[in-house]
Amino acid sequence: MRMTPVVVFVSFLLLLLTWLLLSGLTLIALGLLVLPFSRTLPPLLVAVSALAIGMGAMQPSLNSLISRRAGAGEQGEVMGVAQSVGSLSRVLGPLLAGALFAGLGREFPFFCGTVLVAAAITETVLSAEFDT
Repeated sequence: MRMTPVVVFVSFLLLLLTWLLLSGLTLIALGLLVLPFSRTLPPLLVAVSALAIGMGAMQPSLNSLISRRAGAGEQGEVMGVAQSVGSLSRVLGPLLAGALFAGLGREFPFFCGTVLVAAAITETVLSAEFDT
């Protein structure tokens, strides 16, 4: 395929979005790891800042990548499903985390969250198209 300026630009944008997604997920994982050990204000600020910056980098990148993966005729449907899954996770996640907190201790929900984010990082790396 001939690399026209448009193809190069779109490839660069997709690569940038993927790296933003990975950076955001990494910051979220670090924040979740630090948070249960935060007994004083400085580590708590580091953990919460990492979570906030990570979510700020991850969510828009994820939405853009989902939108770009969907076909032109199905973008609305795919984005609707993605938003629905996100909403469902914001309802079920705290319920599950509360049960883990009560049953296994206050650190356990954060460690489970870290494992889930690590799985998301792995899936992103394995499914990314870096060969632009």
